[in-house]
Amino acid sequence: MIVILATSRMYSLTKEGGEITNENADSLEEIFGILAEEGSDWFHGFFTFLYDVISPPVEKVEDPESETAEEEGDADEKEVKTAAPKKETLKKEDKKKAENIVEVPVPKTEKTKDQSPGEVASKKNRTKEHPTRELGRKLKSALKEQLRMIHEKIEAQKIAEMALAEVRSILDKEEEERQLVNALELKRQEGAQKAQEMLEAQLREEREQEEKREAERKAQEQAGKERLEKAHLEQREREGS
Repeated sequence: MIVILATSRMYSLTKEGGEITNENADSLEEIFGILAEEGSDWFHGFFTFLYDVISPPVEKVEDPESETAEEEGDADEKEVKTAAPKKETLKKEDKKKAENIVEVPVPKTEKTKDQSPGEVASKKNRTKEHPTRELGRKLKSALKEQLRMIHEKIEAQKIAEMALAEVRSILDKEEEERQLVNALELKRQEGAQKAQEMLEAQLREEREQEEKREAERKAQEQAGKERLEKAHLEQREREGS
């Protein structure tokens, strides 16, 4: 839709007389802004086609005075060519009768009046280009420049996206490595904690066993003492009886 509006505006500008006014210049700047935002690869071919359609062919400016002068010059040349044989015929016929030679005057072409530099320049520029064609050339040049800038912008954006993707890939790899290191560290800590717990359990069990053996030893000593005391009492009783 934006491309159609821009094309319609350009076509209306080229049909207003061929002169670039301040208003037309502002409109062209607006068109170039639209193209800068909506640029793509097929714009170049499309606007080249549009330029060929709206640009009229070169018109030759005919000068009536120059055409008249050329026609008179051609007529004079023909008259001279036809008069020359007549002069030679008279010479042959009158050579014996008279020494006078009949001369046929050759008419001279009238020189054109002095022309001003402006008239000469206008005749030289018979193939002067139409103003609309000049405007079309300027539009085409400006469009090419805008398209070149758009292509450069697109290429720069592609390069930036590639660089950003590369940076993201590097960051992702670093994050994966960091997570792997953290996982290994966590496993190491868990293993160390389990080993510590096992060692503490083993020490606790050994202490319990030691305490149990100590209690058994004390119980055995106490029982031995009680047996000795009992034996001493029995022996005393036997001796007293």
